[in-house]
Amino acid sequence: MTEEERQVARMQRINELVRNHTKAELLRMAYAGGLIPYNNPEKWSKDEIASTIVDTEFRTADQPAPAPPDAVTPRPVPAKPLPQASAQVKGATCSLFHCPCCCRTLPRRSGRPRRVPPG
Repeated sequence: MTEEERQVARMQRINELVRNHTKAELLRMAYAGGLIPYNNPEKWSKDEIASTIVDTEFRTADQPAPAPPDAVTPRPVPAKPLPQASAQVKGATCSLFHCPCCCRTLPRRSGRPRRVPPG
């Protein structure tokens, strides 16, 4: 479509919207099309609102269509379980850090460890 044809089609669409819709309908269409009320569009004329709607329609039509999804979608790979630490490492970890994964004890705010129920 050449630039001149585009302008003719744009003006025809604007005239069609102004003739066939009320200002409230045009505002609703503009908001549905993504118009943000930053510049108080309720005070705009019907022509201005219709022009905004047509600009949004043409901008949307110019965007390329999204690529179709592949016929075969890849399945997610299951996560591998973490290796279990040996008893020797567990003892070293517990005595150094008091971690909840090994010995189930957590330090209190006062620094004394407390027993955490398993689970």
